[in-house]
Amino acid sequence: MASMDVATGVQQGGAGQPRDGAGDLAVFMLDPGGRVASWNAGAARLKGYGAAEIIGKPFAIFFGQEEVRQGKPEALLARALRDGHAEAEGRCLRRDGRSFRAHVTLSLIRDAEGRHVGFVEATRDLAPLREREEALRASEEQFRKTMLHSPIGMALVGLDGTFLRVNRACCALLGYGEAELLRLSFQEITHSSDLAGDLRQLEALLQGRTDSYQVEKRYRRRDGELIWGLLSVSLLRDAAGQPMHFISQIQDISRLKRSETALHEERDRLHVTLCAITDGVISTDAEGRICFMNPAAEAATGWMLEEARHRPIEAVFEIADTEAGEALLNPVRVTLATRRPFDLKRQAVLIDRQGERIEVRDSSAPIRAKDGGILGAVLVFQDVRAVRSIEKELEFSTLHDALTGLPNRRKFEAALASAVDSAHMGGGEHTLCFLDLDRFKIVNDSAGHAAGDALLRAVAQTLSRMVRPTDMVARLGDDEFAILLFGCPVTKVRRVLAPVIEAIAAMTFTWEERDYHITTSIGVASIGAVATSASVMKHADVACYAAKLAGRNRISVYDMEDEAGGAHHREIIMATEIRTALREERFRLHAQRIAAIGVERGRHYELLLRMVGKDGALVSPGLFIPVAERYDLMAELDRWVLREVLQRRAPQLAAVPGLSLAVNISAHSLNDPQFLPFFLQLLQDSPLRPQALTLEITETALVSNLTSAGAMLDSIRQLGCRVALDDFGAGLSSFGYLRAFKVDVIKIDGSFIRNLPESVIDLTIVRSIHRIAHEIGAETVAEFVENGLILERLREIGVDYAQGHAIAVPVDLDELIAELRALGGILA
Repeated sequence: MASMDVATGVQQGGAGQPRDGAGDLAVFMLDPGGRVASWNAGAARLKGYGAAEIIGKPFAIFFGQEEVRQGKPEALLARALRDGHAEAEGRCLRRDGRSFRAHVTLSLIRDAEGRHVGFVEATRDLAPLREREEALRASEEQFRKTMLHSPIGMALVGLDGTFLRVNRACCALLGYGEAELLRLSFQEITHSSDLAGDLRQLEALLQGRTDSYQVEKRYRRRDGELIWGLLSVSLLRDAAGQPMHFISQIQDISRLKRSETALHEERDRLHVTLCAITDGVISTDAEGRICFMNPAAEAATGWMLEEARHRPIEAVFEIADTEAGEALLNPVRVTLATRRPFDLKRQAVLIDRQGERIEVRDSSAPIRAKDGGILGAVLVFQDVRAVRSIEKELEFSTLHDALTGLPNRRKFEAALASAVDSAHMGGGEHTLCFLDLDRFKIVNDSAGHAAGDALLRAVAQTLSRMVRPTDMVARLGDDEFAILLFGCPVTKVRRVLAPVIEAIAAMTFTWEERDYHITTSIGVASIGAVATSASVMKHADVACYAAKLAGRNRISVYDMEDEAGGAHHREIIMATEIRTALREERFRLHAQRIAAIGVERGRHYELLLRMVGKDGALVSPGLFIPVAERYDLMAELDRWVLREVLQRRAPQLAAVPGLSLAVNISAHSLNDPQFLPFFLQLLQDSPLRPQALTLEITETALVSNLTSAGAMLDSIRQLGCRVALDDFGAGLSSFGYLRAFKVDVIKIDGSFIRNLPESVIDLTIVRSIHRIAHEIGAETVAEFVENGLILERLREIGVDYAQGHAIAVPVDLDELIAELRALGGILA
């Protein structure tokens, strides 16, 4: 570049100075020696120096030490002096020492005579330029990536319609490779019926009448398939406003189009369906004026759609209460007012155009727009004359026994509740009677269920004839019946029921040429002023049970105050309570520790059963165990305990290392042939190891089940469970039983332990039992160890284990598990 004339080559600011540069440009003058000769505000902003401190400083002050050491400032000045112009890129320094990337230009200045009078230096900060360039590159890259990875088909299309650039989604949509598509125009793959409309939109875009357009059109894919696309097109213009190319986006809407077609078809099918169904359907607008009626609605109301259209719903669908005959509020009006579905609960009749009444069931619902607004309502109704007839039959069958036609338990309980309420309100005393047929099972088992059913029907007819029309006879189930005697005090009941007892006993039931005779046991309870349904039923049940135990074919009146029968009744009540507690899961397990007298060998506990009363208090085992034994409930209690241990609590118990649990098994279970399969299945499915379980069998149980118990216990021991003989020594032949059974533990009866320190005889017996137990390979456990002196005597004898309050009192199994957890006994 030639040197600049001092008069014309430099743009001047005030006072002959170069004008201020932009924020990223500094322009100032150097003298012939390369020192700063002039300074302005632009230079000050970029370089950071004020004019007073920089004038006269060498040009090299704007370079770093390395550049100065290499002589770059001098080289740049020399090149400008030689060539009239020099430029370079590099790092420049500001006054605060910070460097920045810059482009430096030096231009030589000569005067009119051509003498060298200095230089014009221009420094441009390249950071803003680089940022703009980087932003442009990033923008271009972003557009490229967006187009490349967009799930929507995108294309740049030339003004003639040829594809200039396409993304993957566009190729996938149209079925072409990129190279194939770039050789085509959109006109070639557009369906001929859609092309004219697309071109008109394109022309409007080119003429500037619109900025963009969107159109649904069909494309023919490479494989020939027609697809629907939603095309969005905009036009890109250059800086002068001239069209460059189109930017197109194509979305596949084939599924949407198929859905639209299906929707139209569905609408047609719905219309056909509404016309075909037997339910009446009426739709209205938001004002309750009729818009549509199907043929069923036309037939039921007597109005044709064309006549009814735009009429208020009440003019066509008029309903009234079935019984009272009063007009009812139209369901459509309720729905439009509440904006909710409405189901008319009351029985209603539709009054048609001719005034005829038809029993109907109807409901209505709002018709909503997408925004939730109410467009109208739809009413659906049915002619239910046939249904109502069936409902009456069903209502009867719901409240009556199908076999006998008598009221069933549901209707009986409602009548009993009414009788109780009547007694509470001073309506007098009533009586409840429970009847149980004696030996009915013999008829059922020997002659078959058909005979049993015929007998029950005959009994029902007999009972119905024996009572007043105001009384109720009901069948509660199987061979159990009930009679409610209204207004009959219990003092007169025997006179009423004696003929019933006689009539049943006098019945001769013949089946297949064989005669059967039955009797009945009746339990009676008074329904007085303080009675409840539950208590009266329990009392009648107890009395009925007492009648059976007393010899059957008799009447037993419940009377808790009767001294002779009171104890027996209390036992029956306790038996009932045990059954209820089993049903309501009101049993708990307690655990009492069995401690080794010598070296501790694991954790040993006996599990003890406790019953929880309805008041939440524990019932003493001495009260319910004897009753359970007398009324054959022990086997059920045994099964409850085993399920609790081997199923519900098994995961917690199995996690305790070295745990041994003793469970009592009654004689009833040993007598039950189904007990062993039940127990084996539980054991197989349980996480608790068989080795952790000891079954305690009482000596008396073994005596009464010698043969079956031996085989059962052998099977159980082979699985790994231990067997203990409980209460040993209490019977007369205790040592003889050891010949018949292989046992692992002998528990010495507490009657020999209590007086052990004072009784030489007890001491001798315990020593003998212990010695014989060890000789047959069994361990010994002393029960009822109540103090330390007893424990010391047992240690002297060598008894293996001790159990009693001196060792530990029984605790709730939950408490024991919590204690073991606190001690770290349960493994994580």
